[in-house]
Amino acid sequence: MSLMMFTSLLGAASGLIGAMGQARSAELNAENIETQRIYNDAAAAARASDRYETFKLARSANTALLAATMGRDTGGEDRSVAAFMRRNKETVARDMGNIEHQRQMESFNYQIQAAGERRRAGDIAMSGMVNAFTSVAGAIMNYEDIRMPNSDGMMYRSPLASSPRPRPNPRY
Repeated sequence: MSLMMFTSLLGAASGLIGAMGQARSAELNAENIETQRIYNDAAAAARASDRYETFKLARSANTALLAATMGRDTGGEDRSVAAFMRRNKETVARDMGNIEHQRQMESFNYQIQAAGERRRAGDIAMSGMVNAFTSVAGAIMNYEDIRMPNSDGMMYRSPLASSPRPRPNPRY
């Protein structure tokens, strides 16, 4: 009978250890997702910086082209040149806003994924604890059923015993 209890406890401990391992794995997945979010934020900042640098180079080239080949005043007196430069600034501002919006959406998506993994880790851990508890409780109930005498004073024997007939309880 003690072997039955021991194997039940061993099975419960094994299940609990397995569940804790799966929960730790889910937690590590959540950390990896957070790392991806941080990487995405850095990549978005790099994209925005690259776009701004491209704008500055294009502005310098446009200014030089307009002044050298067309003889246009790039200092602000020529309204069509000023409108062209203003339109370029608006385009860059819109592009930078789009990059930031995309970064926020991806960051939000990563946060949701990480939260889901953390929730899954907690659920796995709780499930492992509940399974271990029910396994131990079931073993205790089975052990008590085997040890408890029935109404006529006979003790039930283990189902593994050679005979299924109840035997008299020597303690009573």
